[in-house]
Amino acid sequence: MPWIGETGQLLTAAGLGSILGSLITQFISRGAERRALRAKVRQELSTVEQLRWAKDHGPHVRRSPEDPAALVQSRDAKLAAAWLRLQTAAMMAHLPRGIVEEYDHLALAAHQSSKESLADRQVASVPRPVSECVEAAYQLICDLLWHPVLTRLTYRPRLKKLQRLVRKNGKTEAGANLRWAYDEARSAAVNAESHEP
Repeated sequence: MPWIGETGQLLTAAGLGSILGSLITQFISRGAERRALRAKVRQELSTVEQLRWAKDHGPHVRRSPEDPAALVQSRDAKLAAAWLRLQTAAMMAHLPRGIVEEYDHLALAAHQSSKESLADRQVASVPRPVSECVEAAYQLICDLLWHPVLTRLTYRPRLKKLQRLVRKNGKTEAGANLRWAYDEARSAAVNAESHEP
């Protein structure tokens, strides 16, 4: 094994050993930072998941003197702030923009659907086609957080599959809300981007 010592001497003489060592050190030291950023995304994703369900603020539930409409607006404002924090955390963690936008639009569609069902009934519910699509987007984001390298290999086909599922479910009667709310969310996002300075 005398060639190992000779190879090490050659690398050191060429300065490659120090460059290689610094790259390895930098990669290892950033691991904790990347995990912390992915944990922040997971936390914000959990917040959005909790807030996307409409709540009944009727007189039998109300514990404060606030108007139920004001409580709904407050919850919508909290949801909008949570979406913004999720987008920011996802950007810092280098998640693909496409899946974050898909999840945003689908979660908004589910939120609108649960608000409409709450207005019709006393219980907020989401039709199965909408729920399937949100769950698929949620699962893809979670997979990107838990296994970023492996999931990146299958990311594009899974995103295309999710988009096909949205189109397929949007054609059903129960998915009509999904298609409408999804299109509304996408057009609102496009309008917001076009109005940014």
